Amino acid sequence: MTASASPDPATPDPVPSRLATPREPSLLDALIPVFALIFLIALTISLFGTDATGGPLQVALFTSAVVAALVAFKNGHSTAKVRDAAVGGITSAMSAVFILLAVGALIGAWNMAGTIPTVVYYGVGLLNVTWFYPVTALICGVVGLTIGSSWTTAATLGVAFVALAPLLGANPAITAGAVISGAYFGDKMTPISETTVLVPSVVGGVTTQEHVGAMIWTSGPAILLALLGFVILGLVTPTADVVFDPAQAQAVLAGEFWISPINLLPLIMLIILSLRRAPPFLSIFGSALFAAVLACFTQAPVVQAFVDRSYGQ
Repeated sequence: MTASASPDPATPDPVPSRLATPREPSLLDALIPVFALIFLIALTISLFGTDATGGPLQVALFTSAVVAALVAFKNGHSTAKVRDAAVGGITSAMSAVFILLAVGALIGAWNMAGTIPTVVYYGVGLLNVTWFYPVTALICGVVGLTIGSSWTTAATLGVAFVALAPLLGANPAITAGAVISGAYFGDKMTPISETTVLVPSVVGGVTTQEHVGAMIWTSGPAILLALLGFVILGLVTPTADVVFDPAQAQAVLAGEFWISPINLLPLIMLIILSLRRAPPFLSIFGSALFAAVLACFTQAPVVQAFVDRSYGQ
């Protein structure tokens, strides 16, 4: 009786397991997590209203992610693959989270250092209500293109332009739209933006320049139509009956802050670092630190008032 030969461990299993060959998702599989996300967000907002951001909305987002994981399991993906995909997604988003934190520091530091008030001070005497909306979009677009961050542009110059709108008799809501239009267009069209660099790195096989070149065919007509709309709005929108005195507005700012071109140094620093292709987080946070130090020398009363409020004095 001949003994059966032991199987060679090097020989692959002739019948691979189902988990070894995961199936490609169908159209329905791809749409299930999307529909689940839309339904859960709509349900959360309808149930909790403005309180949804305090926790319920995060539960809805997490639940939709669980639905996507269940679809992946159905198609034969292992737990390890789903776990690695989740970790990879969180890792790729961490740069945006750090930039968001840095932008928050930048807003406060630039305001305390007088950078934003100085921009408002010099811009008051230059803007005309008729061309205010398209000029706002163009300026924010150029700055977003230069520094590679729509959040930073909207949170600094955008705040200044929205604050200027009522003084000129313009509509703050339309002004905010012009800020967002220009800032996001500039952010999309620059190779130093973290989102513009992130997309081709995730997709693979596409360079950043090719990605920018492809987006111009959709973003270009969009910004041109937006500028045309802002021109029309500036011509036809009735302005508020406001008697605007630029000198009076500048005097109010000068009474609260020491206005000088020196206050623009944090903005210049951010532009230089961005042009030299420094990491966006380091550029934004470095400018915030520089503005905070500068404020101690140029805006001492403002810093003292901030400290007194913080400690309840």
